[in-house]
Amino acid sequence: SRIVRGKIEIKKEPLDIATLIEQVTATAQPWFDKRSQQFVVRMPNEALALNGDIVRLSQVLLNLLDNASKYTPEGGAIELNLSTHGQEVEIKIEDTGQGIPTDLLPHVFDLFQQGERTLDRAQGGLGIGLTLVQQLIEMHGGKVVAQSPGIGQGSTFIVRLPLASNTEASATQQSSPKHAASTARLLVVDDDPDVATSLATLLEIVGYEVAIAASGQSALEMVPTFQPQIVLLD
Repeated sequence: SRIVRGKIEIKKEPLDIATLIEQVTATAQPWFDKRSQQFVVRMPNEALALNGDIVRLSQVLLNLLDNASKYTPEGGAIELNLSTHGQEVEIKIEDTGQGIPTDLLPHVFDLFQQGERTLDRAQGGLGIGLTLVQQLIEMHGGKVVAQSPGIGQGSTFIVRLPLASNTEASATQQSSPKHAASTARLLVVDDDPDVATSLATLLEIVGYEVAIAASGQSALEMVPTFQPQIVLLD
């Protein structure tokens, strides 16, 4: 609601794009493994930096990868391709899934606000929604577009963001990640799997080692082996 009303702030800082992609793909990999989907990441060898909010950008990319997995059948393929075009970085996420109907494609980013049947309604989940993906990217001075040949022919989402200036890129290389020192083990206990997973994802993004338990009893059973330093208990 705050994003839709333009009331949210983003906290920009110089960040290494490779680090962002590595954190996001590490979080998303279990989704693909669970559905026996092939997940490929292609990145250039050169170091690239942008000025952005790592938590919000992680939310955006995780939402797009989550959608790609949900709407691609078991055994399908998802690819994340990182490239540069002039002063922009392009993050392209392609899947071999169910695709987007031609008449729906021009409206894919405004479904959330219009209250029509959204693409993720049938699959459930706590995604931030494509409308919010678009707004967060635009708040970073970027653009996101959706492409699909039609039903059954897969989808492609392309995120373009401005690269950091030379000064900002230099600052990124000289500084350590803001949350790199945070290595505490944290146990999330919640019987709602969507809540537990989304909370764990955010905690992993900022550097915690996280485990999830669905009940008090299972949490007690995990304590001797995981030895959490912090417990978030529903």
